[in-house]
Amino acid sequence: MKKITKHIYILLLVILSLIGCNEDPEYFTLETPVDQMNIEASVDDLILLKEDKTKDAITFSWSEAADRGVDLVYYFRLYHSEMTDLQSELIQVGTDSYSITFTVNELNDLLASWNILPGDEATIEAEVLAVSEDSPKYMKPEISITQFSVVGYDIANTLYLTVVSKFGVERTTKLNEITTGSDIYYLSEEYEEGTKFRFSRNFDVTWPAYVMGVDNTTLELEDEGAQMFTVPKTGKYVMTVNVADLSLKFLDVYNSPTGVIAVVGDAVSDIGWDAGKAVQQSVLVQEDVINHPEIISYTGNFAFNSPGDQNAFKFVGNAYWGDGLYAEIANSNPLDENQLSVTTDGAGDKKWVLTEDFESGLYTLELNLNTMKIALKKQ
Repeated sequence: MKKITKHIYILLLVILSLIGCNEDPEYFTLETPVDQMNIEASVDDLILLKEDKTKDAITFSWSEAADRGVDLVYYFRLYHSEMTDLQSELIQVGTDSYSITFTVNELNDLLASWNILPGDEATIEAEVLAVSEDSPKYMKPEISITQFSVVGYDIANTLYLTVVSKFGVERTTKLNEITTGSDIYYLSEEYEEGTKFRFSRNFDVTWPAYVMGVDNTTLELEDEGAQMFTVPKTGKYVMTVNVADLSLKFLDVYNSPTGVIAVVGDAVSDIGWDAGKAVQQSVLVQEDVINHPEIISYTGNFAFNSPGDQNAFKFVGNAYWGDGLYAEIANSNPLDENQLSVTTDGAGDKKWVLTEDFESGLYTLELNLNTMKIALKKQ
């Protein structure tokens, strides 16, 4: 009888356990806090400029989170709106701080770390979280999100020239930096009168741009619509753009048909009257494109030979005596400041002639292609 009773008791326990297993489990749902922080960005769209890298780019501010009876700590992060795995570090802002600011350089470094190319626009989510860190039970953080777009810059020195024709057609080209890291650029090109131009750091986004400052030798960074530089007359120009000190040298210069200007004559000891040798060994070249892009020069020995020689020199453009440059006055003295002018008029084959009291030796002969004057300087 006892065995039967025991078996019945066990059977009842099994039945009760089975009934218990068929009941629906009870789940606990954590409350999602309503956003009361309402984060805002100081700007919606940003174009970052290298010149402003130490300046503040954007500030995010928010209101105090809802009071949930516990101390809250605010955290902040940025992440790409489409590629959400691209995230900034999670920044602890504090318990009573309601804003955070990023500099231009900080934002640009973040874009670079995400492999966002300079000039490409990225849409970024800014998220602030109010987190309970001392609650005895877990509480979902209150979250607030806003969005902004940003375009970064190339950390290397890069400058683009945008030329606007008289008909409004724009053309943008990259300029060559003279020395790496100098932020100084050089270009030689022909332009038509009335052409306008500006400089920017971005090939695709050419405003804001460096345009004319207080005069046509200074640069200022301005927004679209500012006064650009204007070409005063049709011709060949040299330009040196110095972003480092915000200056511009833009000068019209003589354009040699052959691209060569060489000094020739018996006053040039190593050359003589040999045009073929001159275009090989005594070509004038630019020596200082930063400060004087309009000046070319040749350094060599100049001498007064004897009263019976010509003791003269002029310029040739090729080995066949073509495309020459001459003294404006026949038998000009290259040391007389009133006889230094240069002309393309070959009538009379006018030259510069050394006088008997000329001190022979090493000289640098300079030709200013803007003023069309020479200078002979003893070394």
